[in-house]
Amino acid sequence: GRIKAQSQLALVVCLFVVIAQFLALTYALHHSQSGVREISHHHTTTIATIERFEDDLTHLSYRILGVVGGIYAAPNIAHEIPRLGDSVFRNFQRVTQELGADLDSDITARARKAIADLPRFLDRTERLFRQTQPAPTDPERRRLERHHDEWLDIRPALTLFAEAVRTRAK
Repeated sequence: GRIKAQSQLALVVCLFVVIAQFLALTYALHHSQSGVREISHHHTTTIATIERFEDDLTHLSYRILGVVGGIYAAPNIAHEIPRLGDSVFRNFQRVTQELGADLDSDITARARKAIADLPRFLDRTERLFRQTQPAPTDPERRRLERHHDEWLDIRPALTLFAEAVRTRAK
């Protein structure tokens, strides 16, 4: 009887150990899946922010180039400039918060300088566009072209930053 009782006790202890291991593995699996879902969500939102940054940068560039090229009437585009600029700035901040530590410091520093120059440039852009006739005169066209050249000093740093961020986020 004694051996039988010891065997039953050993069986009960083994059963408890197996149940405890099962519960621990179930918890670990659930915790791991939560982590993977969180990482996936973070990655997806970061990619979406990068895409918004690139889209806004592209739209801003098209608007500026379109006015210079005579595709758009400058006064009709002036109202879009602040919104696009705010969105570029906001998405730049989000991207640098999400991935800033992982990015090339030189590219990021150049992009930060371009972002710092952006509000002043966009204020001048909006004023210039509001003051320009729908069919620009020759002096207005020259001012628009010079202004576009200033944009070409800002945009490349932001474009390189966007490419670096996209590469890093993949």
